Amino acid sequence: MQRLYKNTTNNFHLFLFAIVVFFYSCKSAHSIRAPKNYHSFYDDSALTLANEPVLLPYNRFLNPAGTVVKFGDSATENHSLDCITIPGENVMVVEDRFGLTFINVPDAKVLYHLNYESDKTDENLMSTYSGLKVIEMNNRKYIFWGAANLGLKKSYIVEAEWNNQKASIVDTFSFAPLSRHL
Repeated sequence: MQRLYKNTTNNFHLFLFAIVVFFYSCKSAHSIRAPKNYHSFYDDSALTLANEPVLLPYNRFLNPAGTVVKFGDSATENHSLDCITIPGENVMVVEDRFGLTFINVPDAKVLYHLNYESDKTDENLMSTYSGLKVIEMNNRKYIFWGAANLGLKKSYIVEAEWNNQKASIVDTFSFAPLSRHL
């Protein structure tokens, strides 16, 4: 019985000591306040790589490890969706929002940009992340990918031909979304 009493007393003293330490540490903690005019140039910056590295809004840095190849219209929201190399060539095809960009891999230079607005397609066409496929038939290279016109609610499979210098859209295969009750 006396042993149980001693353990209870020791536990009580240990508990009391922990409470005192807890309250003392809370009292000695100081909060740091930022000045009211705190502002960083990162707060207004766009995610361009003109001034690397880029600080993202959630305190992560974007610092590319390789060569950056800039393409597309900087006035629009444009980024790569997918890429694939053309077999037998040092050319990479990059699917972007508004067409395809062809890049010479060893030189890291843009060779050609196939733009939806300048070719035979809907003017409001945008790429979808559906993947790229390159096939070679009869010594010609064809690229297939998906695009959509949200206003018309139509989707397309787009077929383009690459002739080692430029690309042109050969055909589009349109289809409307299926609505069926399951």
